[in-house]
Amino acid sequence: MNRWIEYAPVDGWALFERSAPLIDALWNRLPEDDWHYMNFVVGSSLWESRRDASMVSVHINGEQIVHLATQDGDAGAVIEPLASEFGLVPIASWETESNDASNQAKQE
Repeated sequence: MNRWIEYAPVDGWALFERSAPLIDALWNRLPEDDWHYMNFVVGSSLWESRRDASMVSVHINGEQIVHLATQDGDAGAVIEPLASEFGLVPIASWETESNDASNQAKQE
């Protein structure tokens, strides 16, 4: 199982005025040497840790962040202090099935 945590400003993303600095901070703290960046659709970004495959998910509408979620592991270790720095709080968490090969092998 993988735990995801969604973060948001206390007053919601619509009133959040620090999207640009937060986006810059994400790029600075998720360097290409350590993170694989994926952008499947406009406004959606996903960083995957090259070490433990944990992920950071960000959705943007124009210049405004509208969603930020992370998994435990390397991703959580980066985002947790960043969330505190930018005044973001956990608003939801959920578990998902793991898709990695080691888990599939254990289930067979």
